[in-house]
Amino acid sequence: MGIFSRIIMLRAKFMAAFVVSTLSFTQAIAEEIVISDGTALLATKFAKSGAVYFEMQNLGGVGDRLIGVESEIAQKTELHSHEIGADGVARMERLEDGISLPPGQSRILEQGGDHIMLMGLTRAFSQGDHLEISLIFENAGEISLALPVRIARRTARSERSE
Repeated sequence: MGIFSRIIMLRAKFMAAFVVSTLSFTQAIAEEIVISDGTALLATKFAKSGAVYFEMQNLGGVGDRLIGVESEIAQKTELHSHEIGADGVARMERLEDGISLPPGQSRILEQGGDHIMLMGLTRAFSQGDHLEISLIFENAGEISLALPVRIARRTARSERSE
């Protein structure tokens, strides 16, 4: 085997080892992010938008950041927070930089604070249904969840159609 062939083989082995170690590192980070107490809150069964709340905990030694959300049941997803304006009125604002999750700490996404907005829901949901989303973290990658749906207001229309 010539020197050129040996260099190519060594390079291929190095790349394979790098890919495996990178995948293992990503998997290890994903296992250190724990999501709990999750729920999807919809105003009514036929709502076109909703919010997602949960607690996320970073058990690892590396900080991370929730940078996005994907869902097949929403046309658009955004990370949001509430800001109280000078007039005392609360307004939602999109979090362009995501939500940080320092090592060894937790963050609660809740009403009146940081949360996930689901806009353009493509189907109706009933109390107790499950809604699937994927959280995208800067380091941990994708974490998929199936969250129970909670309907905030039950209307006569939603009662008749269940």
